[in-house]
Amino acid sequence: MVAGYLNEFLVFLRKKYEDNEIVTLFAIAMSLFLAAFLILGVVTGGETIYHMLWKDSDKTFSDFFDSIFYSNDMPYTKWQVIYPPLVTVFYDFLGNFIVPFVDLNVPDPSHALRDSQMGLMIYGAITVITLGAMRILFKSVLENDDVLTKTIFILIVFSYPVIYAIERGNNILIAMLFSLLFLILYNSEDRRIRYLSYVFLSLAAGFKIYPLILGLLILREKRYKEAILCALIGTALLLLPFILTDGNLFILIENIFSYSKDETPFGFINIDQFIRVMLNQFLTVGTIDIIIYFVYAAMYALVLYTVLINSDIPRWKIIALLCCAIVLGPGVGTQYLFVYMLIPLFFFLRDEKDLSIWNKFYLICFVMVMALIPGAYAADGAWTVVISSFKSAFIFLMMAGLAYEGTIGHLLRNRSKGVLTSMKEDGI
Repeated sequence: MVAGYLNEFLVFLRKKYEDNEIVTLFAIAMSLFLAAFLILGVVTGGETIYHMLWKDSDKTFSDFFDSIFYSNDMPYTKWQVIYPPLVTVFYDFLGNFIVPFVDLNVPDPSHALRDSQMGLMIYGAITVITLGAMRILFKSVLENDDVLTKTIFILIVFSYPVIYAIERGNNILIAMLFSLLFLILYNSEDRRIRYLSYVFLSLAAGFKIYPLILGLLILREKRYKEAILCALIGTALLLLPFILTDGNLFILIENIFSYSKDETPFGFINIDQFIRVMLNQFLTVGTIDIIIYFVYAAMYALVLYTVLINSDIPRWKIIALLCCAIVLGPGVGTQYLFVYMLIPLFFFLRDEKDLSIWNKFYLICFVMVMALIPGAYAADGAWTVVISSFKSAFIFLMMAGLAYEGTIGHLLRNRSKGVLTSMKEDGI
């Protein structure tokens, strides 16, 4: 009987592989990683699971409950909050349902909020709603809902970025969903739907700021008036919520820069951390800063060329390049940023079916970023740094591949076309 079920399963996989090689291999690879992760977790009594998560084990869900507490009392001037005002107001609103049931006159108010019944219920409800919305959008992007697609969604829910974001209690999953809504709708033939997509992009930026870079896709379509409209909506949602807080744009920027300077990189996730880790022992801070600015300028020049000039590159690669720039760009580099790579993954799984050399490369990168990797004990949570640096390396590689295809590869193809055209005109 077991052999019969196994044979049926193999036949099913073979058929799915013939239909779509990329989707099938992604599902198989992620399943193997998940199986190995769970088996090792059982064998080690949960040790490998525990050491994969954030090194400060007493801060589970802390981003959510810290934000509830900070938003309750002068977030920008007293607590130096680095979130945009829209999400700060959102946390303040949620706090109205939690704070009245908690005694905040304790040494650690955030823990008191987290330990409250109302706090955990609200965080749990938001998490369930977020994952439910992600399920609907995932189905919409892939335009399919067969067994394999449902399996892939489950694997994504149990992927490293999603698990880590939930464990930290970070709002990045909501920002990712608003970004995905923008990408689904911004090319609609209905102008009203396009305008709605600009609201979604502005909401994403109101939670995390970084998704604003996706607005370059509107410029790529040469809809300049709509790009201005989108910028105005984004500016309004960025600035107007300050009215309900104690802050302003200048205080927010100062808080962000102060937080970034205080951060000590032990591993690397973004370009800033990578360069500092590599050069801290050899160059002064001022010299390293200059190098970082130069590298960022070069990166954004490549991004702008690919997005605005290269009309041949597939749309999913443009989206992937922009999401890589979000993860690797300026700001606080942390593991939950990998959630943004879910966006190009969805479009990659939808648009690509055959295993070309480039697709094999990108498939490996996506799997390495998403897969659960067992943790091991290390002092000060060093293994978490190893895992995040390992995964970030594959985002570096992906961005390098996309940048090459989008710039040098594009220029070489155009040069070859020019040579062929010239030969035809000369009758050769």
